[in-house]
Amino acid sequence: RCRHRADRALRDLLVGRLVHRLFQLGVPDDHRLHERAKGLAIPEEGVSAGEADSVVDTAIGAWRTMRARPDVVALLESGRTHYEVPFSLHDPESATILRGTIDCLVQRPDGSVTVVEFKTGARRTIHERQLSIYVHAAAALFPSSRVEGLLIYP
Repeated sequence: RCRHRADRALRDLLVGRLVHRLFQLGVPDDHRLHERAKGLAIPEEGVSAGEADSVVDTAIGAWRTMRARPDVVALLESGRTHYEVPFSLHDPESATILRGTIDCLVQRPDGSVTVVEFKTGARRTIHERQLSIYVHAAAALFPSSRVEGLLIYP
């Protein structure tokens, strides 16, 4: 049972990574999409050959749903996109350094910035906390900009 949970968690993680990579690479939605997405999965990430098609199909479904939303299309086309943006941020509350990677930043011509966090699973309250940290990190990266955040689910 524990092994099943670990396998499920690994599968969910890889689905999320593939969705991020599809957005980052701007892969077209065409007849070759499945093979292209399958090529984005790195063998070391632990998906078995038998499960690869299912993982890819799940990722494509989530990506298609998110990228079909008019608000997502408008946001991603509204400025310059930066994907997988690493950061380090001092957290005075815990006196630690927080490190992470922001899925996407959209930098608009007016100077405003939107932190976009793509989520492929169920809504969880921890996602709001994560987004808040990412917004603070982006505000440190763009100190003179208005920064907001958006969680995007399929």
